[in-house]
Amino acid sequence: YTSAMEPGAAEWAAVQHLVEIGVNLLAVDFDQTLVASHTFGAWTGDAGALEQELRPMFRELLPRALDMGIQVCIVTFSPQVKLIQEVLHIALPHHADRITVRGNDGDWQYTGSGASEGKQAHIASAVEEIKSKFPVEITRRSTLLIDDDARNVEAALKNGVKAIILNPSEPETVLTRIMSIEVDG
Repeated sequence: YTSAMEPGAAEWAAVQHLVEIGVNLLAVDFDQTLVASHTFGAWTGDAGALEQELRPMFRELLPRALDMGIQVCIVTFSPQVKLIQEVLHIALPHHADRITVRGNDGDWQYTGSGASEGKQAHIASAVEEIKSKFPVEITRRSTLLIDDDARNVEAALKNGVKAIILNPSEPETVLTRIMSIEVDG
């Protein structure tokens, strides 16, 4: 995508593609994915400072996804869930309440029979919450995980979840990767 495109055009095209291929849940990692830095689950600054680290493409992608009927969740090993929710409220004030956050804060547990490695339990727990609020059928095949950790991406793919890697040094390539996902046969 060239910078000559309309601002937000690449994100809009990516969301339209997700709708076309049947994705209805976008699960996004936090550290080094949604935000450019790694908090190591121990961010000592305030939410406003961390909000400055939010990658610009996600400021476009997440609201557009929600507006097009794609559910969004943040899945992280960080225990700082309340901080992450504050960051979302600052960055996306009109959409933050619709984004489910699952982190290692001890506030949830997944007891279902699905996969639990990588971010799979986080996603499954988020799906349970989303389904309790919205009349939506979310499956592994209708879920896309975006994560900077190859182990989490591999665990998702192994369990039938669509997943793409975000390279922290080239985050914008995620939009190209989204466009290259094919419809399930």
